Amino acid sequence: MDVPADVLSVLRDRGLLLSEPERMHLLQGGRTNLLWRFTGADAASDLVLKLYRGSGPNPLFPNEIAAEVAALTALAAPGLCPRRIDHGQAPSGDWIVYDRIDGDLWRRDTASVARALHRVHDQPPWPSLRITPHGSAALSQQTEAILAKCPREDQDRLLPLRPDQVVAPCSVLTVIHADPVPGNIVVRDGTTVFIDWQCPALGDPAEDLAIFLSPAMQLLYRGQVLGTDDIAACLAAYPARDVVDRYHRLAPWYHWRMVAYCAWRRAQGQTDYAKAMIPELQMLSALSHPWAQRGCSAAASPVKRSDCSGTVLEQGVRFGDKQICWTS
Repeated sequence: MDVPADVLSVLRDRGLLLSEPERMHLLQGGRTNLLWRFTGADAASDLVLKLYRGSGPNPLFPNEIAAEVAALTALAAPGLCPRRIDHGQAPSGDWIVYDRIDGDLWRRDTASVARALHRVHDQPPWPSLRITPHGSAALSQQTEAILAKCPREDQDRLLPLRPDQVVAPCSVLTVIHADPVPGNIVVRDGTTVFIDWQCPALGDPAEDLAIFLSPAMQLLYRGQVLGTDDIAACLAAYPARDVVDRYHRLAPWYHWRMVAYCAWRRAQGQTDYAKAMIPELQMLSALSHPWAQRGCSAAASPVKRSDCSGTVLEQGVRFGDKQICWTS
């Protein structure tokens, strides 16, 4: 996809662009916004243009240019994000230009991500940060609000999976990235840097651990879920043990919320979220589901039903003698 002409015109007017449009390379990996790599006006700058897109409000991951501008301003000096060059508006949408991080998208070494997240959580907050829900009651309300946007059949299947552990609100809120999925983590010379800061927040640091470790997010962005050793390495490397303990208590709530989010995205036409929901449901079942506590198998297994041509008609997860399926 080419950069819209009105955005190119603004970049030229701002003195950001000398290269021809055909030398702006569309980058892969983003699921919401569009990104291009290009050479800046000084012929030595390696830059990224992000054009904000989105069909409407996202109930879990907001997509706000003002939030990203504030984050890149606050966090560039510690080396936790790219350096912002400029930003603005065009008829085609909001845009931001920042230095390209010369590295590779994260694929392995969960301990390095844990340590980098702790550095983020240790930064001083800035005034414009939104506050995310924290504690089991607030997470329950947030998840129910997401499910309310889903089809009735998904609500009927997923509302009964609500965990019952009570966890108090977080007493010390910190800066969080709030979207540290593998596609938003770059490794440069052994240093972990986070990109895509359009939804930072003041929140529970356990939330960043939960989103990074999420089976659904790992499957969508990396193609496979983390193994038990990878999860253990991440949690062992995070320096604040009270946050890790809190993550363990809240994990069922975070998995339930992610299941709801996958259902919502699937209802929006993102069919790959149906597959991503399966390992999230399996983890939710293994951790806290009441069916498991009543003597059913704690290990949820994926199931699917196909027609004679092999086309998948339904897929889902079986919890012991219970089964949750949805139409593909």
